[in-house]
Amino acid sequence: MDMRLTAPMAAQAVWQPFQAWSALLDLPRQHSTMASHAACAMFSGFEAMRGIQEKAARQALQHHGEAVARLQGRCGPMDVLSIQLDLVRYDLEAAAAYWQQLAAAALQMQARVAACGCELIDSDKLLEACAAFETH
Repeated sequence: MDMRLTAPMAAQAVWQPFQAWSALLDLPRQHSTMASHAACAMFSGFEAMRGIQEKAARQALQHHGEAVARLQGRCGPMDVLSIQLDLVRYDLEAAAAYWQQLAAAALQMQARVAACGCELIDSDKLLEACAAFETH
């Protein structure tokens, strides 16, 4: 039998407790890093949501302010009805866009938080350590 083939197999069969314990003892650090990274992703998402809210409020203030200016001027009953209908149309469109943008930001934040667990945990090292303890 060729020694080049059996030597790596024999090396894998040797249990190295210090290496296995080292990987397991590193797990709290990895977990803390992942939790902090997920918190950063969450706070970034909240910041994006707050920006969407600010933009929607600013646009609504501007549109309703223009309606107030038109209503303060000289206008007949049909003009008042037209302004009111314009406000209703704007409010419905703005609300739909607002909730759509907010949902997109929430989904993006959720995806970033979920990705944190996959990126930061050294799963290969952890699986090797668990396998070493299972066999011994």
